[in-house]
Amino acid sequence: MRKLFFILSLVTGSVCLNAQSFDNTVQNAFLISRMADKFHIQPRPLDDDLSIRVYSGLLDELDGERIFFLQEDIKKLTVWRLQLDDEIRNKQSGFLSQITGIYRQRLQQADTMIDHIAREPFTLEEVDNYNKTIKDVNGSVNTFNQLNNKVNNGRTQALNNWQETEKKFADDHMPHYH
Repeated sequence: MRKLFFILSLVTGSVCLNAQSFDNTVQNAFLISRMADKFHIQPRPLDDDLSIRVYSGLLDELDGERIFFLQEDIKKLTVWRLQLDDEIRNKQSGFLSQITGIYRQRLQQADTMIDHIAREPFTLEEVDNYNKTIKDVNGSVNTFNQLNNKVNNGRTQALNNWQETEKKFADDHMPHYH
């Protein structure tokens, strides 16, 4: 299964980066699925289950850190989640065309943002103060620094509780030599 993800990722990656013809790509995907069906030791059917795994694996390969695709992009692509088996079987390229276009657009946007940010030099000696307000899990509005302090205090409290529990366990269960 991992090999199929790898091969489909390579095929899709080559389409995204080299803009090769979709006809060759869909033909290759079809041939790979047929070869896997005939020659694999444990062939899996080309069905909705495989379609879901290929869809999820491909999104993880392209954007595993979840930094490129927007929620609206995922919404558009989700309609293909159960149709990739049909796309491969029928040698169609609708999904490849859409995901390639969206991915290329998001990469260009990221590149533009990086160029914009990199125009001004970074001063590493300066202290940044980020005071955007954020709602915490309880719905309270906090600045980033306040939320960070809460997290750090929670970590300290958890560590103290752990140390107290560890000491109590040792006192209760370990032999004492006097």
